[in-house]
Amino acid sequence: MRKIVAEYGWEIERVRRTSGANDDWYIRRSDGPVRPQNIRYEVPRKTRQEVYARDDWACQLCGAYTGEDQAITTPQCDHKVPAQRGGSSKPLNLQTLCTRCNLKKRQACGACVLPSCTQCPFAYPEHFKDMFVVTVSPDVGRRIRERARVDGMTADAAASVMLNESVT
Repeated sequence: MRKIVAEYGWEIERVRRTSGANDDWYIRRSDGPVRPQNIRYEVPRKTRQEVYARDDWACQLCGAYTGEDQAITTPQCDHKVPAQRGGSSKPLNLQTLCTRCNLKKRQACGACVLPSCTQCPFAYPEHFKDMFVVTVSPDVGRRIRERARVDGMTADAAASVMLNESVT
C-alpha cells in the first residue's frame, strides 16, 4: 500500500475495522494518481558494491564497519537526497550507512523541515565533520533565532554564545 501511495501517487484510505492483525480495509479514493509518480528502483548490486568499497565499508555517519566479515550490522546503500525528493541512484548520491543510522536518517527525513537536503547532516555528513549537530525544541530554536536577530549574528553564532553563557 505504501508503495502505491508514495510512488504511484494514488490516494488510498486505510480503515481499521477491528484491533486484530490484518483487519485493515483499504479504500481507493481516486481514479488515478493525484500527484506525480515517483517510482523507486532498486540500486543495482554492482553499484551498491562500488559504493561500499568507495566508503571502505564504513557507515558514513557513525563510522561503524559494515563489512561482510562481521555480524553486528549490515551495510545499507542510502540515497543522500532521497528518491522521493528527486535524488538519483548514481554513486555520487549514494552513501554507506549501518542499519541503525539508516533508520535514524529515514525518521529524520520523514519529519524534515529543511528547504534542501544539502543542509542535512544525515545526507551530507562530510559537510558537518567539524560540527556538533543537535536537535532543539521549537521554543529553544525561537530563542536562538531571536538572539541572533537582536545581536545581528547568525543563528549558529547565537547558539554558541548562549551555550557558553549557560556553561560559565
